[in-house]
Amino acid sequence: MDFSFLGHFLRLCLEVVGGLGTAAVAVFAWQAYRLSVRQDRKELESAYGAVWVEYWRVVTIADRWAREDLIVLAKEGFLRPAQILPSDPTHLAVLLGRLGRQAARFGGTAMASAEDVEDHVQLLLRFVADDPAAAAGPEDERRRAAISLYEVNTRKEQETIRHLAQETASLFEDALKSAPDWLQHEPELRLEGLESQFAQTLRRELAQGSARGNGPAAQH
Repeated sequence: MDFSFLGHFLRLCLEVVGGLGTAAVAVFAWQAYRLSVRQDRKELESAYGAVWVEYWRVVTIADRWAREDLIVLAKEGFLRPAQILPSDPTHLAVLLGRLGRQAARFGGTAMASAEDVEDHVQLLLRFVADDPAAAAGPEDERRRAAISLYEVNTRKEQETIRHLAQETASLFEDALKSAPDWLQHEPELRLEGLESQFAQTLRRELAQGSARGNGPAAQH
Protein backbone atom coordinates (compact mmCIF):
# COMPACT_ATOMS: atom_id res chain seq x y z
CA MET A 1 0.00 0.00 0.00
CA ASP A 2 1.30 3.44 -0.97
CA PHE A 3 1.40 5.30 2.36
CA SER A 4 2.96 8.42 0.77
CA PHE A 5 -0.21 8.90 -1.33
CA LEU A 6 -2.36 8.44 1.76
CA GLY A 7 -0.31 11.08 3.61
CA HIS A 8 -0.70 13.59 0.80
CA PHE A 9 -4.44 12.90 0.68
CA LEU A 10 -4.84 13.46 4.43
CA ARG A 11 -2.86 16.71 4.28
CA LEU A 12 -5.07 17.90 1.42
CA CYS A 13 -8.20 17.06 3.43
CA LEU A 14 -6.88 18.98 6.41
CA GLU A 15 -6.11 22.00 4.22
CA VAL A 16 -9.64 21.93 2.76
CA VAL A 17 -11.22 21.63 6.21
CA GLY A 18 -8.96 24.42 7.48
CA GLY A 19 -10.00 26.67 4.59
CA LEU A 20 -13.66 25.99 5.24
CA GLY A 21 -13.12 26.78 8.91
CA THR A 22 -11.47 30.10 8.05
CA ALA A 23 -14.32 30.98 5.70
CA ALA A 24 -16.87 30.09 8.38
CA VAL A 25 -15.07 32.31 10.91
CA ALA A 26 -15.00 35.16 8.38
CA VAL A 27 -18.73 34.81 7.69
CA PHE A 28 -19.47 34.71 11.40
CA ALA A 29 -17.32 37.82 12.00
CA TRP A 30 -19.11 39.68 9.20
CA GLN A 31 -22.53 38.78 10.58
CA ALA A 32 -21.45 39.87 14.06
CA TYR A 33 -20.20 43.18 12.64
CA ARG A 34 -23.51 43.78 10.84
CA LEU A 35 -25.45 43.06 14.02
CA SER A 36 -23.17 45.42 15.94
CA VAL A 37 -23.70 48.22 13.41
CA ARG A 38 -27.45 47.63 13.47
CA GLN A 39 -27.47 47.75 17.27
CA ASP A 40 -25.40 50.95 17.25
CA ARG A 41 -27.89 52.58 14.86
CA LYS A 42 -30.79 51.58 17.08
CA GLU A 43 -29.05 53.04 20.14
CA LEU A 44 -28.36 56.27 18.27
CA GLU A 45 -31.97 56.48 17.11
CA SER A 46 -33.12 55.90 20.69
CA ALA A 47 -30.75 58.59 22.01
CA TYR A 48 -31.87 61.06 19.35
CA GLY A 49 -35.53 60.35 20.12
CA ALA A 50 -35.02 60.91 23.84
CA VAL A 51 -33.27 64.26 23.25
CA TRP A 52 -36.05 65.16 20.79
CA VAL A 53 -38.62 64.55 23.54
CA GLU A 54 -36.65 66.70 25.99
CA TYR A 55 -36.42 69.46 23.41
CA TRP A 56 -40.18 69.55 22.90
CA ARG A 57 -40.80 69.44 26.65
CA VAL A 58 -38.64 72.54 27.11
CA VAL A 59 -40.22 74.24 24.07
CA THR A 60 -43.68 73.68 25.54
CA ILE A 61 -42.68 75.19 28.88
CA ALA A 62 -40.87 78.14 27.27
CA ASP A 63 -43.82 78.93 25.01
CA ARG A 64 -46.27 78.76 27.90
CA TRP A 65 -44.09 81.02 30.04
CA ALA A 66 -43.85 83.50 27.15
CA ARG A 67 -47.66 83.80 27.12
CA GLU A 68 -48.46 83.72 30.84
CA ASP A 69 -47.80 86.19 33.64
CA LEU A 70 -45.04 84.53 35.62
CA ILE A 71 -45.45 86.93 38.53
CA VAL A 72 -49.06 85.84 38.95
CA LEU A 73 -48.06 82.18 38.63
CA ALA A 74 -45.42 82.71 41.32
CA LYS A 75 -47.91 84.36 43.65
CA GLU A 76 -50.41 81.53 43.17
CA GLY A 77 -47.79 78.79 43.67
CA PHE A 78 -47.87 77.45 40.10
CA LEU A 79 -44.29 78.36 39.20
CA ARG A 80 -41.79 75.68 40.22
CA PRO A 81 -38.01 76.25 40.04
CA ALA A 82 -37.16 72.72 38.85
CA GLN A 83 -39.92 72.58 36.23
CA ILE A 84 -37.61 73.12 33.26
CA LEU A 85 -34.83 70.83 34.51
CA PRO A 86 -34.46 67.33 32.99
CA SER A 87 -35.73 64.57 35.26
CA ASP A 88 -32.49 62.58 34.86
CA PRO A 89 -29.64 64.90 33.81
CA THR A 90 -26.97 62.20 34.06
CA HIS A 91 -28.80 59.90 31.64
CA LEU A 92 -29.54 62.81 29.31
CA ALA A 93 -25.84 63.72 29.27
CA VAL A 94 -24.98 60.13 28.26
CA LEU A 95 -27.52 60.24 25.43
CA LEU A 96 -26.16 63.56 24.18
CA GLY A 97 -22.66 62.12 24.23
CA ARG A 98 -23.77 59.31 21.92
CA LEU A 99 -24.86 61.87 19.33
CA GLY A 100 -21.35 63.30 19.02
CA ARG A 101 -19.15 65.97 20.55
CA GLN A 102 -20.91 68.94 19.02
CA ALA A 103 -24.33 67.67 20.06
CA ALA A 104 -22.97 67.04 23.54
CA ARG A 105 -21.55 70.56 23.71
CA PHE A 106 -24.82 72.23 22.75
CA GLY A 107 -26.83 69.85 24.92
CA GLY A 108 -24.58 70.39 27.92
CA THR A 109 -24.91 74.15 27.48
CA ALA A 110 -28.69 73.72 27.30
CA MET A 111 -28.66 71.83 30.60
CA ALA A 112 -26.56 74.59 32.19
CA SER A 113 -28.99 77.17 30.80
CA ALA A 114 -31.88 75.27 32.39
CA GLU A 115 -30.10 75.53 35.74
CA ASP A 116 -29.83 79.29 35.21
CA VAL A 117 -33.60 79.34 34.64
CA GLU A 118 -34.09 77.51 37.92
CA ASP A 119 -31.96 80.09 39.76
CA HIS A 120 -33.93 83.01 38.36
CA VAL A 121 -37.26 81.35 39.13
CA GLN A 122 -36.13 80.95 42.72
CA LEU A 123 -35.15 84.61 42.78
CA LEU A 124 -38.55 85.64 41.41
CA LEU A 125 -40.28 83.53 44.07
CA ARG A 126 -38.18 85.25 46.71
CA PHE A 127 -39.19 88.69 45.42
CA VAL A 128 -42.85 87.68 45.36
CA ALA A 129 -42.67 86.34 48.91
CA ASP A 130 -41.39 89.75 50.05
CA ASP A 131 -44.00 91.80 48.19
CA PRO A 132 -44.07 95.13 50.04
CA ALA A 133 -47.61 95.81 48.85
CA ALA A 134 -48.83 92.85 50.89
CA ALA A 135 -47.10 93.99 54.06
CA ALA A 136 -48.88 96.17 56.63
CA GLY A 137 -47.67 99.73 56.99
CA PRO A 138 -48.35 103.35 56.19
CA GLU A 139 -48.61 104.56 52.61
CA ASP A 140 -45.53 106.75 52.76
CA GLU A 141 -42.74 107.56 50.34
CA ARG A 142 -40.58 104.70 51.59
CA ARG A 143 -43.34 102.17 50.99
CA ARG A 144 -44.04 103.51 47.49
CA ALA A 145 -40.33 103.31 46.67
CA ALA A 146 -40.20 99.71 47.89
CA ILE A 147 -43.23 98.79 45.78
CA SER A 148 -41.70 100.48 42.73
CA LEU A 149 -38.42 98.59 43.20
CA TYR A 150 -40.36 95.33 43.67
CA GLU A 151 -42.19 95.87 40.39
CA VAL A 152 -38.96 96.60 38.55
CA ASN A 153 -37.23 93.52 39.98
CA THR A 154 -40.09 91.13 39.33
CA ARG A 155 -40.59 92.33 35.74
CA LYS A 156 -36.86 92.03 35.13
CA GLU A 157 -36.77 88.49 36.47
CA GLN A 158 -39.82 87.55 34.41
CA GLU A 159 -38.15 88.69 31.19
CA THR A 160 -34.88 86.98 32.16
CA ILE A 161 -36.69 83.69 32.81
CA ARG A 162 -38.53 83.92 29.49
CA HIS A 163 -35.33 84.68 27.58
CA LEU A 164 -33.34 81.89 29.24
CA ALA A 165 -36.14 79.37 28.72
CA GLN A 166 -36.27 80.16 24.99
CA GLU A 167 -32.46 79.99 24.80
CA THR A 168 -32.52 76.59 26.52
CA ALA A 169 -34.96 75.32 23.90
CA SER A 170 -32.81 76.74 21.08
CA LEU A 171 -29.71 75.05 22.49
CA PHE A 172 -31.46 71.67 22.58
CA GLU A 173 -32.56 72.24 18.99
CA ASP A 174 -28.96 73.00 18.02
CA ALA A 175 -27.91 69.77 19.74
CA LEU A 176 -30.37 67.84 17.57
CA LYS A 177 -29.13 69.60 14.43
CA SER A 178 -25.57 68.59 15.39
CA ALA A 179 -26.44 64.88 15.38
CA PRO A 180 -25.51 62.67 12.38
CA ASP A 181 -27.42 63.68 9.25
CA TRP A 182 -29.12 60.32 8.80
CA LEU A 183 -30.90 60.77 12.15
CA GLN A 184 -32.43 64.09 11.15
CA HIS A 185 -35.33 62.85 9.08
CA GLU A 186 -38.79 64.36 9.11
CA PRO A 187 -41.09 62.21 11.29
CA GLU A 188 -44.31 61.12 9.63
CA LEU A 189 -47.30 62.68 11.35
CA ARG A 190 -50.36 60.43 11.65
CA LEU A 191 -53.05 62.72 13.07
CA GLU A 192 -56.23 60.96 11.97
CA GLY A 193 -58.42 60.13 14.94
CA LEU A 194 -56.36 62.19 17.40
CA GLU A 195 -58.54 64.56 19.41
CA SER A 196 -56.17 66.59 21.59
CA GLN A 197 -56.02 70.34 21.00
CA PHE A 198 -52.36 69.96 20.11
CA ALA A 199 -53.20 67.45 17.36
CA GLN A 200 -55.93 69.75 16.03
CA THR A 201 -53.44 72.64 15.94
CA LEU A 202 -50.98 70.48 13.98
CA ARG A 203 -53.73 69.54 11.52
CA ARG A 204 -54.55 73.20 10.95
CA GLU A 205 -50.87 74.06 10.42
CA LEU A 206 -50.49 71.20 7.93
CA ALA A 207 -53.61 72.32 6.05
CA GLN A 208 -52.40 75.92 5.93
CA GLY A 209 -48.97 74.82 4.73
CA SER A 210 -50.50 72.69 1.98
CA ALA A 211 -52.76 75.58 0.92
CA ARG A 212 -49.71 77.81 0.53
CA GLY A 213 -47.96 75.07 -1.45
CA ASN A 214 -45.06 74.98 0.95
CA GLY A 215 -45.97 72.03 3.12
CA PRO A 216 -45.34 71.86 6.83
CA ALA A 217 -42.17 73.33 8.26
CA ALA A 218 -39.49 70.84 9.19
CA GLN A 219 -39.56 69.93 12.85
CA HIS A 220 -36.94 68.06 14.87
